[in-house]
Amino acid sequence: MTYIQTFSGRCVDLLNPDPSTISIHDIAHSLSSLVRFTGHAREPYTVAQHSICAVIEAKSRGLSTDIQRAALLHDAHEAYMGDISSPLKRLLPGTDAIEEALDLAISERFEVEFGSDELRAIDRDLLIYEAQTYLGELHGDGWPEADELSPMTKSLVAPCLSRDQIRGEFYAVCMNLWVR
Repeated sequence: MTYIQTFSGRCVDLLNPDPSTISIHDIAHSLSSLVRFTGHAREPYTVAQHSICAVIEAKSRGLSTDIQRAALLHDAHEAYMGDISSPLKRLLPGTDAIEEALDLAISERFEVEFGSDELRAIDRDLLIYEAQTYLGELHGDGWPEADELSPMTKSLVAPCLSRDQIRGEFYAVCMNLWVR
């Protein structure tokens, strides 16, 4: 068995995901429950909130609506496979292929393109900002350099919200980006 059942009752095959099984409701529900940093943050900072901050950052950098849409959904695959920490992901062969298959299905379902240099830069900047904010002093290897953060990222205030609040915010951002 290589599928999971989602909040809405859909079955999503992790190895061969059908775009028609991908739901924004499942994504919003799951990402508003999944916390970043494998739960080690000082507060329950969710993947949904990170995604909303990515949209805010993309908008502040004057990036297109297409990139803002991709920013909202850049971690949507985590709704189906969880938020696997980068160190663990490097140790688990096959996770990249699953992530790529899910990203392809999500990309097709919502007509977004992932992988732009601008989106990668935003995600990297947010990783540093969020780690400093919610983990404190960073230890060990593997953290990107913090001195290259954009001024907007440095001033981005992201208080942790409840699951229902962040799910509502996720829907509101989604509606703003797709329904005009």
